[in-house]
Amino acid sequence: MSNITKFVPPKPTNDQLTRLIRERCKDTGNIWWSNHAREQMEERGIFVQDVLRVLRIGIITNPPKLSDEGEWEVKLDFRRRGEREQGVVTVVCDGSNELGIITVMWNDEP
Repeated sequence: MSNITKFVPPKPTNDQLTRLIRERCKDTGNIWWSNHAREQMEERGIFVQDVLRVLRIGIITNPPKLSDEGEWEVKLDFRRRGEREQGVVTVVCDGSNELGIITVMWNDEP
């Protein structure tokens, strides 16, 4: 039986991840979209511009969690005045400048 331990990167703060996400999303070539996120966008009438707005000015309210792939995953939320609140779950890829969009949602829907 192997006694290999998996490396877990130090947990970043919400502020650190917010700055990193804002910087990385300046170049949309850094963003990849899961099939699930694309399906949810189509189903919910959420556009790429909406997701980018959430990445650029949304707020992380919960601590990051480590994904199964060992990347930090967070949910950003944003509500424009008079509109519904949107959420975007993103993965901040370690070792590259990439952001992965895992899913998008209206926060008032189950």
